[in-house]
This record gives sequence, structure tokens and C-alpha cells, in this order.
Amino acid sequence: MKVLEEGREYLVRSMKESDSQFIKFYQRKKDRVKLTEREYHESQAGEKLPNYFFEQIGVEPESSSGRFSDKKIEIELDGTTVDELLKVLISQFKYYQDNVPCEENDKSIEKLIEIQNLQRDRIRNRRIRGTFGSLPPEE
Repeated sequence: MKVLEEGREYLVRSMKESDSQFIKFYQRKKDRVKLTEREYHESQAGEKLPNYFFEQIGVEPESSSGRFSDKKIEIELDGTTVDELLKVLISQFKYYQDNVPCEENDKSIEKLIEIQNLQRDRIRNRRIRGTFGSLPPEE
């Protein structure tokens, strides 16, 4: 496994190292908004500015000013969840158990389900406290 972006994106190698796969996690974060030249200068002037103002100072009004707003916005980056990966692992161990039953498979399934329940409890508690907004669907 290779970490491409801590907490967000990973490269998982295949057994024969011929078909690596990416895993991206869903992420919600607050980020500062980049201001256009128009937004920056209008915020400084406290009023709407005509196009000739930008022509006079020699800037494209809709280009990035390189400055950020004081306000932060919430953005979402799509991806999977820990719960979804646990479902994959549980399914895989059930497949093993159906084909080559053993006590270790049963214990692995039991522990993965326990981890899944702990993770869901964590999410519910965060939601109750208002620190997280989404809950994985119940099965």
C-alpha cells in the first residue's frame, strides 16, 4: 500500500503487482474561497465597480486575484467510506468460509462486524454532537 494523500487517497497493489487500485475516501472539509480580481476590488471599494475600472488597472476582472476570502466554505470530495471497505472485507471472508470453512474465517468475520459496529457507533455519536453530518445506510 502506498499513501498518496494522507487520510484520503491510497494505492493498493495487486498480488502480482500488475493491476494496482486506488482507494479514495469521502471527505468533507472547510476551505477558504479564492477571490477573483472583481470580488477583491469590489470588497475593498465597498461597491460594484464598472468594467472600465479593471481596464484602467490592467487586470482581467474574472481572473484569480491570488487572495482569499475571510469566509470558509464547506466542500465535499467524493469517495468511499470505511464502512464500505469493511463490507468488502466481510463479504470476502464469508466467501472464504463458504469455500474453505475454518474457525479463523469465522473469528475474522466476527471481529470485522465488531469493528463495523464500533465505527457506526462513532459516526452516530459524532452526528449527535453535531460534528459529522452523514450516517452510513443501515443494512
